[in-house]
Amino acid sequence: TYQLEHYLVSQFGDLPLRKLDAFGIQIWLNGLAEKGYSQAVVHQCFSNIRAITHTAKKQKFLAEDPGEDVSMPQTKPVERPVMMREQILALIGAIEDAHDFCLLHVGIFCGLRASEIMGLQWKSWTGEALMPHGMAYDGQFYAGRLKTRQSKAPIPVPEQVRPVIEAWRSICNDTSPEALMFPTFGRGKRKGQAVPRWGKNFLKWRIIPIAKKLGIPDRLVTFQVMRRTLGTDMQEHGTLKDTQSMLRHASIQTTGDVYVQTIDKRVLQAVNSRTDAV
Repeated sequence: TYQLEHYLVSQFGDLPLRKLDAFGIQIWLNGLAEKGYSQAVVHQCFSNIRAITHTAKKQKFLAEDPGEDVSMPQTKPVERPVMMREQILALIGAIEDAHDFCLLHVGIFCGLRASEIMGLQWKSWTGEALMPHGMAYDGQFYAGRLKTRQSKAPIPVPEQVRPVIEAWRSICNDTSPEALMFPTFGRGKRKGQAVPRWGKNFLKWRIIPIAKKLGIPDRLVTFQVMRRTLGTDMQEHGTLKDTQSMLRHASIQTTGDVYVQTIDKRVLQAVNSRTDAV
């Protein structure tokens, strides 16, 4: 909703569909790239406007699709940083709170998305794997909602991380199946209730101050970087298919998807090997 309102509606909201043309769309996209917006933002706008014009033609609001011949403009290079082994060790070694210690281990060694971590319930923990049953956005839990069909797959938990989860469960106030694994307390109308954390706020207030003292840049302390770091490191400990399975991406190259089959035991061996290496 924010993407549509902030970028598309603000630009084209008052323009009748029949007056929307490829030239105007291309100029708008080029302008976003020239202003320095990231590739992710520009590509999202590119995809959204093309989806809108395609649907408009399909629904016969337009005779032609003005987005059909629009091209994705060149954007500034995307920085994709990862954490070094020394930084990972320093960070987890400096965490004293059991809740934060466990949450960070799940982020670093299991590679969940921020919304998946904050939506984990105790019924998600099987003793060997994590099974997301929903996601948490902006402090709200959405049961049954996951990013992709592949997101429903069990996430192998390295054997070295399992005791960390068990240690947190042994002191967590509520470990009933529906209870959140990493809750915070609500405010206002939800005062006194256990509610999902905001991923960015958790990192900003509880982890980044520690990282700063260790000399670790803020840009590295994100769940996306943790996930990317896991994916990067896994290449040295398993196959590309193992990495895809661990991160639960929808697809890789067709050859990998069709001919390289994932063996669950090998995925666990690969993630165990990577954890040992760290």
